[in-house]
Amino acid sequence: MPHQLSNRAASGSGEPACHSNGFHYQLAKSLRDINQVEEDQRFQTVARAAKGLEDVYGLMDRRDCMLELLTAIAARWQGMLPVFNSLSKQRSDIVKLKDELKQTQRGKAHAENVARQAIETSERTMPVLTQTKEDLAQTQQQLDALKRVTEEYKVELQKQREEVGGLRTRLHALKAQERKQKEEIKRLREENRETSRLLQFVAESQVQAEQDTQDSLDVQLPSETDDVGLEFLTSDVGSSRHPAFEPTTSRKRRRPEADECLPTFASETVIYSPRPSPRRPARRKPLAVKPPVFSSDWNLPQPPAKQRKPASRSGAESLADVEFPIKLDEKVAIRQNISALKHNIRHQQAQLAALENTVLRGPRPYPPGIFNSPPHSPAELDLSVPPRPSSSDTAYSPRAIKIARRSSFEALQGLAGPDSSLPLPRRNNMSFGDENGIREGIPTGSGSGQRSDSPTRTLSRIPVSSVGNARALAEEDGDSTLRSSLSVSTTSAGGVSPRRASFAPGNTTKVLADLQAGVLNAKNALENTKAQLRVSQRQVSQLTRQTEDLKEVRERLRLENEGLNNVVARKERLLQEVLERARKAEAEVISLKSQLKNETTTSKKTIRDMESSLTECTARTQKAEREYAVLRDSIKGLVESFQTDALTLREEVKRREDKLKADAEEMGKKYKRLLEQVQKERESGGLGEIKWLLYENKRLTEQMETVLKEEMGELRSEVDRHAQESDEANQTAKTLAAELGRLRRLMRQAGAVAAAEARKS
Repeated sequence: MPHQLSNRAASGSGEPACHSNGFHYQLAKSLRDINQVEEDQRFQTVARAAKGLEDVYGLMDRRDCMLELLTAIAARWQGMLPVFNSLSKQRSDIVKLKDELKQTQRGKAHAENVARQAIETSERTMPVLTQTKEDLAQTQQQLDALKRVTEEYKVELQKQREEVGGLRTRLHALKAQERKQKEEIKRLREENRETSRLLQFVAESQVQAEQDTQDSLDVQLPSETDDVGLEFLTSDVGSSRHPAFEPTTSRKRRRPEADECLPTFASETVIYSPRPSPRRPARRKPLAVKPPVFSSDWNLPQPPAKQRKPASRSGAESLADVEFPIKLDEKVAIRQNISALKHNIRHQQAQLAALENTVLRGPRPYPPGIFNSPPHSPAELDLSVPPRPSSSDTAYSPRAIKIARRSSFEALQGLAGPDSSLPLPRRNNMSFGDENGIREGIPTGSGSGQRSDSPTRTLSRIPVSSVGNARALAEEDGDSTLRSSLSVSTTSAGGVSPRRASFAPGNTTKVLADLQAGVLNAKNALENTKAQLRVSQRQVSQLTRQTEDLKEVRERLRLENEGLNNVVARKERLLQEVLERARKAEAEVISLKSQLKNETTTSKKTIRDMESSLTECTARTQKAEREYAVLRDSIKGLVESFQTDALTLREEVKRREDKLKADAEEMGKKYKRLLEQVQKERESGGLGEIKWLLYENKRLTEQMETVLKEEMGELRSEVDRHAQESDEANQTAKTLAAELGRLRRLMRQAGAVAAAEARKS
């Protein structure tokens, strides 16, 4: 372009140009730098263009040529260089601000991420913490429930232990009471055994006495009955028959006074017939009265088993060996039974004493010598009895009874002992007048022979019917019977005078009278013995009734004992079940305690981890709050600086516009002056160059205006964009502040809840 200008100038005028080629070269270089400034508005490019213009301006030599216009243009460009410098500086500042804004946005994003992570961590931690607290509360409730159940089990176990202790105490007391009752029963057995021994002894004495009397008086025993009948048949000597007997009948008639005290036997009818066989029956033992045996079903040592007795023993003996338990709840009934037994024993002892007195006061046998050779045995006495008249042979036919058995003295001496005061039959030759002894009695057998054994047949000499009728007789007053027996015995003893032996051969009538008196005395003794026998039968009936009552009591006590044993077994089973449940409960408590310990350890560890994470989150939140505060302050400063820069830029732009307007006016003036000059030159002959320069100036001015307008539009859009970004940054800062405030509130609420839970726990 400078070359074109130079060529045009040379072609327009034939004169050489007023400036050199170096100036054109410098101008072209400056224009090239200016064109680069239009494309690249960096500070270096603008500075280089300004330096080139300064170089062009320095080449002016003040000659009258086109250099003034160029100088003006260079001066104008030189005046616009600060604008470009300020624009470049502003651009660099804007770039820096953009970088700072990006950093701020990155910090904001990082703060938002940190805050979001803190919120997410808090949100993740809060349910876990809440669930942990709920689990801890539920575990505590389960532990409390288990403690309550354990306490209830302990209370129930203690109650059952107390019940078991009470039952054991009661059992020990009952056992002690049973032992006492056994001792009392044993003592009563001993006493009753002694009494029974005495009663047996008296019964044997009475039976032997009756048998001796029958042997001496030729008594015919009944043969068709199972019971022993004590029927006396007196011998018909002369005309001394007793009026109580019928000579033509076989039935014995009792006297009126005997009917009041004798019992009514079932075998009362006795037919006196001759014995079909001389075979003697087996001797039956008298009734052995034994005391009842008391025992119980408790777990106490039982007495040794007795040897099995033959099946033909009496019912009384079989009943006496039966054991039965004592009901411990019926103490009053047992005491009453014991009192009744004591009373019966005392009554029997009194009756025994009365019997001894009766035996001592009873009539004695005749003295020896009444016959020339006194008999010493029942066989001799039987042989010495004179034969009966033929008139009495139709009613009965007595036969002599010969007994070769053990005497009653040997049996009774072993029972009574050497110190007994009872009269015993003597084996030596004693006189009939001896008052300290009685005749030796030998029992006689029945003429009907030995009967077949029966399971219901007893070996007692007491009639079975008397035992059945003894209940009716037991209701009678014992004292009246005792008094009647005593009165009978005393009258019989007082009515008979002592007998004296007469050895004269002519005293037959007196001997008969003495025999009659002896018979009467024997009858009286027999009646007394029957009365004593009735008393003994009453006692036997009472003892039998007591035995039956004791059997009933034994059965009832056995049932109640079984019930008590069942109750004790049930209590023990319940105790075992309770102990098993208690063991299971203790095992569950131990397992739950270990589980609670593990859960407590896990919960504490979790709580510590959560507390550490909460502390870390709190630290992060505080750090984020501090960073947010710094970012907020920095953003606030940036917004203020942006606003200040925008105001300054607007003022600068306005000032630049004013300056540009002034420059444009000045340029217009210069243009007018240039036109004037160009017109003058045209008039002088250089119009083409001037037109071209004007055209070029106009083009450059339009370019500059366009560029300046574009730059101003870009600056305005950049300022507006920065203002919008500042507004967005302010809005983001406000949002971040709201989020941080919400996060702080949530953290405060979480801390308050945790502190409240910690205070509660």
